[in-house]
Amino acid sequence: MGWNPSDMLRRPIAERAERSVTPNLWSALVASARNRHCIDDKLHFPLIEQGITKKEMIEEMPKELLDLTVSCRRGNNCGSCHACRDIAKAMS
Repeated sequence: MGWNPSDMLRRPIAERAERSVTPNLWSALVASARNRHCIDDKLHFPLIEQGITKKEMIEEMPKELLDLTVSCRRGNNCGSCHACRDIAKAMS
C-alpha cells in the first residue's frame, strides 16, 4: 500500500486501519485469485514501515514521473482536495 505516515493522521484512513478494512479486503482478493499460491498474502506498507514522508517521496521522484501521476480526488489538479494540498505542501 502506498500510505505514508501522515496518511495515518487522516480520520478516514485511521478508521479503516482500526477496523482492518484494507487487510480484510486484501485477504479476500488473494483468496479469490486463481493464482493465489503465487501471491504474497501479507499486506505491506513500505512507506509507513520506512517512515518516508510525502515530501521525501516527491523530492526523490523525477519531475517527469510526478507529471504522469494523478493524485487529485477530482481528477483535475484542483488545488483544494487533500491530495493536491499534500503535494503542494511537499513541493514548497
